[in-house]
Amino acid sequence: MFLQKKTNRNADGIIFLTKYAMKKVLFECNLENKKSIIIPHGVSSRFNHSPSSRNFIDFKEFTKEFPCKILYISSIELYKHQWVVIDAINFLHEYGYNVKLTLVGPH
Repeated sequence: MFLQKKTNRNADGIIFLTKYAMKKVLFECNLENKKSIIIPHGVSSRFNHSPSSRNFIDFKEFTKEFPCKILYISSIELYKHQWVVIDAINFLHEYGYNVKLTLVGPH
């Protein structure tokens, strides 16, 4: 913690993922006047729009020879809930949709 405080004091600015983290760190380290910004990871807000009907996948278009291929890239962590993705693919299979899931990531 000491090294982090020293690093934060010496930095020109600090980037935070959340407003909560920014408030907590700046307060705890007595750096309320430090230049800082929040840059959350995830999808950029420019992608926040209502989908049109043409954006939906018609799984009936896929065949056994040409299945819908879904690539899921993630670390294997409990909070990532990969089993939910697997359950969803199983659900599609039960309804006769041709979907192939590939899970990729470190373990």
